[in-house]
Amino acid sequence: WAFSSTTTELTVLENNMYLGASGSRTLFSVEAINGRTIKAHSHFVTEDELLLLPGTYMVVQSLFSPAPDLNIVHLKQEIPKDVLLQPPYEGAHIFPKLKRPWYTKKRFAIPLVLSIIAVITAAIIGVVMGLKSAKSVQVCTTPYVGTAAFFQTGNFPISGIVGTFDNDTNLDIIVTNQQDDEIVVLYGDGQGNFPSQSKVKTLPQPVIVIFYDVNNDGALDLIIVYEGVNSVGVRLGNGDSTFQERISNLVGTRPESVTIEDFNLDGKQDLAVVNSGDNTISILIGIGFGTFASQQVYPVGNNPITVLSGNFNNDGVPDLAVVNSGDNSVGILFGYMNEENVGFMPPQTFQVGLYPRGGIANDFDNDSHLDLATVNYNAASISILFGYGNGSF
Repeated sequence: WAFSSTTTELTVLENNMYLGASGSRTLFSVEAINGRTIKAHSHFVTEDELLLLPGTYMVVQSLFSPAPDLNIVHLKQEIPKDVLLQPPYEGAHIFPKLKRPWYTKKRFAIPLVLSIIAVITAAIIGVVMGLKSAKSVQVCTTPYVGTAAFFQTGNFPISGIVGTFDNDTNLDIIVTNQQDDEIVVLYGDGQGNFPSQSKVKTLPQPVIVIFYDVNNDGALDLIIVYEGVNSVGVRLGNGDSTFQERISNLVGTRPESVTIEDFNLDGKQDLAVVNSGDNTISILIGIGFGTFASQQVYPVGNNPITVLSGNFNNDGVPDLAVVNSGDNSVGILFGYMNEENVGFMPPQTFQVGLYPRGGIANDFDNDSHLDLATVNYNAASISILFGYGNGSF
């Protein structure tokens, strides 16, 4: 842009200061495309004057008068559609090539590219959302409507397990008969029938039975809790549905539940038993071959009824969850290693429904953290405690 004043037309240089000799002052703003600075001919050393090369013309872009004796005109130099001058040589440019900013050169390409990107992005999102499996509630459309089959066991059956105890690949059932002081084995035929059974005498008042191969001989063994003599016994399986003589360990008063886990991480299975009579939990460290050391006792809540094991705080050391029916709670005992010995912290308590009678630990919401569920007898409800993976719920 170049500026001059006090003239209404661009004619000749009438003096050494201004264009024109008379009239109101006029300020021209010239938008030149091929001007050349000629400061040597300017009266003011700080003023830029332009030589407008021939072959172009001027158009008025705007005009206004901010004062009575002052006019401001904005002129723009334009290139004619028809070239009036002969190029001095072939390929010469009479007018300079204008370099437009990149965004004006691509004013059509940029919106087009952005539109294409938006369409592709929308298509990808649509495909992903379309292929994403929706959460749905599974409904059983073919409920069992057959006639239930009943099989005789004994007096006051209180606990049962399912496993293959005679190594014939058919599932069998073992039930504890508390009043008969025995367990009964019902042998399955693979067709849903249990045509034969055998009974094994136990210590007084067996209340809970679980199985595990505690001596690593390939045959399932039985771990039985005896409420009548405050002990837990191991009966080693022979692999043919028969079991060896019992090995018993004393625990607390009125034991109710047992779980098996390698608490001290030595490769041998250990036992944990909750005792409702003295509100304690007994830890029996495995020595090997189905034998266990004397109990280590820890206090728990009121009337503990069920014990579960799991790594609830993800530190690699197994923890314990105890369902306390007396104070409607679940207590978490976090395990820790002290050199080669295992210990448990005092329980952290979480409230559940009225009179919980049992519980399980599993990852119910698929977030890789263990959760807890209890069945509450007096409330006729189930309580779900969702774990955060750090020991809290």
